[in-house]
Amino acid sequence: MSFLKKSIFDFFQLDLKNIPDNTFVQAETETNNSGVTVESFRKNLDYKECGLFDSIEVKVIGGIRKNVILGSFQPEKILMENLRNLIDELYLIYGKDSENRGRFSNKDIEEYMDPELNVLFGRNWMDSPKHKYWVLIDRDENAVFMTVLGVEKE
Repeated sequence: MSFLKKSIFDFFQLDLKNIPDNTFVQAETETNNSGVTVESFRKNLDYKECGLFDSIEVKVIGGIRKNVILGSFQPEKILMENLRNLIDELYLIYGKDSENRGRFSNKDIEEYMDPELNVLFGRNWMDSPKHKYWVLIDRDENAVFMTVLGVEKE
């Protein structure tokens, strides 16, 4: 039995607020359109976060805020039950997403599996100021991602 999650940070074994650490590889550094430095760090995981994701990228923006991107580059191997649990648990915390979608449904499975429609699959909770940390789950033909935007260092 899993415990009731109360915030986005309850979903992960990693402490999103205190990464990247020395186990991450520093990748590219770039300057965004606003002139702010964005440093990227990556790591492959030896387990699956949320039962789904085996890679992580952290983009540190201006040395303060972070965008954390969890990924699986084998979308055909994703267990629908794990994806359903993730979306349904996020729904319990955040409510309907920004597109007014609720719990995981058979339509989600159809979109996820259909090569013509899989880019339509996903959820996003990006209502400000309702949600401090925005969360997106999406898919393309090669991967499934969960992104948490605006994580601040402790």
